[in-house]
Amino acid sequence: MFGHHWENAEATIVLVTNKMTTGDGMVTIHEFVADVRVPGREAFRAEIQEPRIATYFKPPGQGQVVSVLVDAKRGKVKFDTDDPRLSLIAYRDAQKASQEARREAALHPSAQAPSAEANPSTDVASLMSAIASGDVSAMRASAESLRAAAAVQPPASLAANGEDPSVRLTKLAELRKQGLVTEAEYAAQRERILAGI
Repeated sequence: MFGHHWENAEATIVLVTNKMTTGDGMVTIHEFVADVRVPGREAFRAEIQEPRIATYFKPPGQGQVVSVLVDAKRGKVKFDTDDPRLSLIAYRDAQKASQEARREAALHPSAQAPSAEANPSTDVASLMSAIASGDVSAMRASAESLRAAAAVQPPASLAANGEDPSVRLTKLAELRKQGLVTEAEYAAQRERILAGI
């Protein structure tokens, strides 16, 4: 725009409010209060309006750090819609990648011994952090780590807990009969139980 000089900055969302909702109740417009940091300047607090035209804008949550553009001369702040952390498409892609990683891990369990570092709850937290940061390479790495963790850990219902192998085989067969495990999962778990005899 003429007369505007937008500088890149970062903002931490302090408060999210619903400014208005459309008459049909389908769309809610948000308003944000954020602490804005422009490199080389003192931080300040500002109100930021949700973009009206950005179709795939994902409103940030309280505490989230996102990219913004600042016009210091006019005292205006707006979201940088090129930031992947504000992209509904990037968010959905990361969710889809995470779901695909879990599905692949369930379909193709690894025969590796469990790693001491495998911790699914930490991996999920890492993935969510990567999604929030918008770092696509971190999203991929976290999804791969989650896939590896899921592959090396048998489902809790099939874990060796001191039960007799015949009881475990019976439970496994019942899970297959109910359709809760696939044929491939059944065969892999059956092999593990039999190998432990």
